[in-house]
Amino acid sequence: MMATLAIIAGCFGTLRLWKRRGGDQALARDLLFWSILGLFLGAKFLFFLQYGFPTNLAGWFSPGGLALYGGLFGLVLTLGLLRLFRPYPLLSFLDVMAPAASAGLFLGRIGCFLAG
Repeated sequence: MMATLAIIAGCFGTLRLWKRRGGDQALARDLLFWSILGLFLGAKFLFFLQYGFPTNLAGWFSPGGLALYGGLFGLVLTLGLLRLFRPYPLLSFLDVMAPAASAGLFLGRIGCFLAG
């Protein structure tokens, strides 16, 4: 639940800062959608590399098991690949995304603490 709250807070923060800079809101929503996908895929993949891949289908969709650095790598890789297909100001978007991502990281860590 806290991971979902962290994603929502990060997205709202990023959209708010991007709008303040005068950026295109539709572009920001598209980038955030693909960023979240890359974030979760990277986080799950690194977790599975560390602890072993699950043998059943339910293990792939378990609620826990996310690795922070894998998520960051997946996020940056996704944004870099998107830059190849659709030019946009990558560094400006990452600059806007940084404060919102740190707030999301804070909420995610609180969730880890509450889960034990």
